Amino acid sequence: MDQIFSVQDRAAAFDYVLSAARSCRRIISLVQAGSGAQGYHDEWSDLDFVAALDSGDAMAEVMAYMHQEISGE
Repeated sequence: MDQIFSVQDRAAAFDYVLSAARSCRRIISLVQAGSGAQGYHDEWSDLDFVAALDSGDAMAEVMAYMHQEISGE
């Protein structure tokens, strides 16, 4: 199986997602979750995040925004 991310790819993807989240006015906090948050990551690890939103009604808007921002990358 080929690796999904190199260490550099993962860091760049992390920074890109973080930047997109910072630009979204509805996201008030973004937390890395999963194995990466515990310090375990290898070439097959993905990136997991939990987002806190300013309103329970914001989910559809935030999902559409983040999809638009990161899907091309």
